[in-house]
Amino acid sequence: AVRRKEGVLEKKSSGFMVGWQKRYFKIRCTRNFLLSYHKIEKKNEEPQGILNIGNIKKVASNGDKKFTIDYDGSKKFEIRTKSKNETKEWVDALNFLMDIKDKIGNVGDERSSSINSYFSTDSPIVEESQAIKNKNKKSYLYSNVGKDELMGIMSEEDSSGIIQGTRDHKQSESILKATGIYDYISNIPKNLRNSRVMYGFLDKPNRTRLKIPKKRWVFLISSR
Repeated sequence: AVRRKEGVLEKKSSGFMVGWQKRYFKIRCTRNFLLSYHKIEKKNEEPQGILNIGNIKKVASNGDKKFTIDYDGSKKFEIRTKSKNETKEWVDALNFLMDIKDKIGNVGDERSSSINSYFSTDSPIVEESQAIKNKNKKSYLYSNVGKDELMGIMSEEDSSGIIQGTRDHKQSESILKATGIYDYISNIPKNLRNSRVMYGFLDKPNRTRLKIPKKRWVFLISSR
């Protein structure tokens, strides 16, 4: 699975007399999955355009050195690469992230912490000062912590997959596979996996007036 992708590509301009223009494309995976393009390759360079990968309808090869992006059903981008292999890498990367968005898009923002740890980036889009970081540190008291809510990893022989059954369990399975955690924990010996790995949805107290608990997906792994 791709964790980061960037490089110089050519984007076809909508202007009739302009033609193809070199642009520096970059995939960033933070709270949202974004594809940005810049005029030059430079750190913190203001992007000329940003596409939310969740709004991309289709990415397809258009010859060995070209591919198209159908964005939000209303705009189409034509991109040109240097080789057939480079075309495949970009198409595969975007389709992979689109698939993840489709699988876990209904889980909510609680997925962001696990996604961010998997899709590492060279620098955040917005840098926070140390004071803001310290201010944002909080402690939470989670409720509904029990055997059914915080599950241990099941043996492959126990079912057709690691988890099954309820809607929450199926969402957990999607998160495990989409973030790459599934592949990692599958390599842990069965006896260690059952005793050291736990995951599931928990209720976090809501500080707003409604006081309705918010669901958060939690993954715990112990080294001993």
